[in-house]
Amino acid sequence: MESDKTIATNNNPSPARRSWRSRLIVEPLTVTFMLAYGLLVTIRVEYLNKRLSEEANFTQPSTNTSVVCSLNTSSEEYDRYLEVQTQTSYWTLYLAVAQSIPALFSANFLGALSDARGRRIAMLFPIVGFAIYSIVYALVAQFHWSLYILFAGAIPLGLCGDFLTLVACSFAYVADTTTSKQRTYRMVILECLTTLGAGAGQVLVGFMIEAIGYPPVYYAILCIMVLCTLYVYLLPESHPSVTGKVPGEQPADIVPSPRSDFNMAKFFRSLADLFRPDPKGRCWKMISYNYILFQSILMIVSFLSTNVLFAEGEPFCWSAALIGIFNGLTFIFAGLGLVVGGYVLRLFFSDHCTMQISMLSFVACLVMTAYSKTNVVLFCGE
Repeated sequence: MESDKTIATNNNPSPARRSWRSRLIVEPLTVTFMLAYGLLVTIRVEYLNKRLSEEANFTQPSTNTSVVCSLNTSSEEYDRYLEVQTQTSYWTLYLAVAQSIPALFSANFLGALSDARGRRIAMLFPIVGFAIYSIVYALVAQFHWSLYILFAGAIPLGLCGDFLTLVACSFAYVADTTTSKQRTYRMVILECLTTLGAGAGQVLVGFMIEAIGYPPVYYAILCIMVLCTLYVYLLPESHPSVTGKVPGEQPADIVPSPRSDFNMAKFFRSLADLFRPDPKGRCWKMISYNYILFQSILMIVSFLSTNVLFAEGEPFCWSAALIGIFNGLTFIFAGLGLVVGGYVLRLFFSDHCTMQISMLSFVACLVMTAYSKTNVVLFCGE
């Protein structure tokens, strides 16, 4: 009888105590990463404007841009100001394209890689990309290197998937580790934290530029990326193909072993098969989805960057701190609109119709911003 109890105990061992690392969730990583992204959105345009002003012998005011609005429109100084704004716009566009085009291809690779090898490895790519980006920009700002070196930061960032890859992996992580009842609630929380993190970074960056200058802000971003890397290392893997668990179960293995049957050559072949023509039109759908992704990244980067130049000029003449607050509110209201408006619209419209309504609202925002002449109208447009 005693031996039977022993066998039963061995066959049904009591559940082991969960490690504190197994209780970690992905939300702190996402909000911290988006805080760093919010810092980058404004500072890169501000720095370009500063450097191009120096090269054009145009003196930018240190704390308040209202000096620009006091320039005589027929003066040579005003012509230099217009030239600086034009060159800054061009540089912003070139860097945005250099960042967006590689992301068009890397996003597919990293998405498939996360399904095959787990979420954590895919999360590390954009973190490394942002670390390289911040190092390059910090060195250029500190040692006044050529602006062309900035492409050495923008291109690797795109190749690493940009910020959307980490955000997408975070949502996938939540889907892997929650039940159907928990999933919607956690998704909403994650979406709110994503926009709040980026918005907080936007608000902080203006005050940081005025207080400590450009290089320290880039080094602060690098430190944030180091913290994110450490958190990813501690974060348990979530994907069922790696953990062997079904979605909704708490991951038990802190550092699980990758799938032993994974074959890199087969992985690339299956990825290429997605773009091969087939009777169902999958190839064209994939091309269309990638084009939409490319346009989305390009519009987000370009719109937020253009806002900085637009608010610095006439008739607004905003300071860096006020521009940061403005861009921060843009992120926050966009997140609230996505959570509240997206939920309400989907009660009455299909997904495609909801997407079209969101596009029309963005067009309306662009039109209001373009024709804004007062601060109130500009804020209402956002």
